[in-house]
Amino acid sequence: MPTPIEDPVLGRLTWDRVYGEWTWTFAVPLADGSAVRAYTLPDAAWDPLDLESLPRIRALVEWLRENEPSLRARVAAEMFEEWREDYWDPHTDGAATPELLAARLRLVEVILVPDGLAYLEYHFDSAFDPGAIRLGLDSTGAVAIKPGYPW
Repeated sequence: MPTPIEDPVLGRLTWDRVYGEWTWTFAVPLADGSAVRAYTLPDAAWDPLDLESLPRIRALVEWLRENEPSLRARVAAEMFEEWREDYWDPHTDGAATPELLAARLRLVEVILVPDGLAYLEYHFDSAFDPGAIRLGLDSTGAVAIKPGYPW
């Protein structure tokens, strides 16, 4: 089993089981003081710590640390109409606004994959049931896969 690694950007990387598979995991600290779990997709053909992948992962993590609040607002704006139709309850939620959705979104997971993308998953609570929104970012923070429900 690999020993933990201290990375100057990613912090402590540990070899952990995620969804039944062994992979590298770490925490991404966000601007609000919280941290989100991040991990590399288990893939025997991919070394996420090699000289090609590691710089992309570091760049994305640095971007996310600085820009997650604006990304969350963008996700809320893009998903607002769908969310309003599918999850909003005027009796318990009050006024439906993109800001209300943005306030409910919690980034819970960052999955880094071999092609250089990162899949982000936001969760939110609603009067009906919990919901999730996923999107994909490249290492510059550009949206490569538009936000959408995972089902």
